[in-house]
Amino acid sequence: MHSYTVAKKIEVVQWHRENGKNAHQTSRQIKLDRIREWDKNFDNLLQPNYGKAKLRRKLSNGAPVSSEYADDAIFEYLQCAKKVQCEPLPTGFFLKRLSK
Repeated sequence: MHSYTVAKKIEVVQWHRENGKNAHQTSRQIKLDRIREWDKNFDNLLQPNYGKAKLRRKLSNGAPVSSEYADDAIFEYLQCAKKVQCEPLPTGFFLKRLSK
């Protein structure tokens, strides 16, 4: 099963709506069969935080968060590291954030 980014889903649904909302035509053109379910979910796709809660839950495996600052910093660092090589975090970075 292939997963698609939110941007790709929005692009496909916009094309679908601009070209007559014909699901069969859209699926032939773009070679996807999920158009109907993405079209129903279009308003949610446009929300700026769509999918982030699910991703954050996967990264933490349901463990309780002890510090929002540390959790946010780790999450941002992991997202950055996924895309490009990030510089290593300085020693004591999380201790400084935890003391806030």
